[in-house]
Amino acid sequence: MTGSLEVSYKKPWSPAKQPVFITAYVSEVQGRKIWVEAVLADAPLTEEGQSASVYATAKALFLEPRPEGSSSATLQKAAQGRADQLGGAAA
Repeated sequence: MTGSLEVSYKKPWSPAKQPVFITAYVSEVQGRKIWVEAVLADAPLTEEGQSASVYATAKALFLEPRPEGSSSATLQKAAQGRADQLGGAAA
């Protein structure tokens, strides 16, 4: 479920003119909360996160639904397993 979504438009983009690259990654995992960041650019991002032209950036918070009948201990264990899958750390 999407908790929040913030998009920052940097410059105009015409899809007919050129291809674009969308790079998205999980920036943090905390329990059932998963933060994701993304960039829409004219070329793949470099290792330093740079691209010639960035058209938009986005940040989102996604929430994993709480399983029915789950205890706090079960939820924490599931969150840790999910964080391990996504390469983040659960709090």
